[in-house]
Amino acid sequence: EAYSIAKQQAQEVESGEYASALRNFRRAEDAYYNAKGWFSCDAKCQRAKDKMAFAQQEVDRVAAKRDSFMTEARREVGIWSVYGVKEIREVFWG
Repeated sequence: EAYSIAKQQAQEVESGEYASALRNFRRAEDAYYNAKGWFSCDAKCQRAKDKMAFAQQEVDRVAAKRDSFMTEARREVGIWSVYGVKEIREVFWG
């Protein structure tokens, strides 16, 4: 039961917050790519680079939140449980 709840929370974070943070990062990355020059980075480029770095930090923060839910779920059931073995098989064999 606790495993299912934690896994569902992780999936909700991934489909909501994580997807949004990733979209924002990709927009910021595109803006930075379009603003930078061949060999230099002016003020506009530097602002775009800073926004991209901030967006990357947000992606990392949300990924850590998602991962903490999954860690808690795995801790509840253990690696040798039916859920743990199933997840390992999915990760290993795709």
